Amino acid sequence: MIKPLTENKNFFDFSIWKSVSRKNTVFQELNRLQTLEGLLKVISQLSLHYRWDALYIFGSITRPGHFDQYSDIDIGVQGLDKYLHYRFLADLSGKLERDVDVVRLEDCCFSEAIKSRGIRWTKEN
Repeated sequence: MIKPLTENKNFFDFSIWKSVSRKNTVFQELNRLQTLEGLLKVISQLSLHYRWDALYIFGSITRPGHFDQYSDIDIGVQGLDKYLHYRFLADLSGKLERDVDVVRLEDCCFSEAIKSRGIRWTKEN
């Protein structure tokens, strides 16, 4: 008599899937850290051309396991001239070759959450 497939405990072997999944997780974390490092360098460069009072990095790039190749980068900025907002966004996005969202904290209803959960950029970063 043939046993039903549901009784065969070895029917599904997930070991290859688990191995690939672990490698992807490691790759995504390395990508996140490299992107964050590049972002800090670009912000340092742009700080020579733009003035702001405070800048915060927030969102998936700040959280391990949440950032992937399709993620955008979220920035909260306070004190940036509102007429330079889109130029700043374009410069960031162009240098990083990635989608970037720049939120003016003065105009943002969740600015306190960004300040408390985000990474504040300083020249020492």
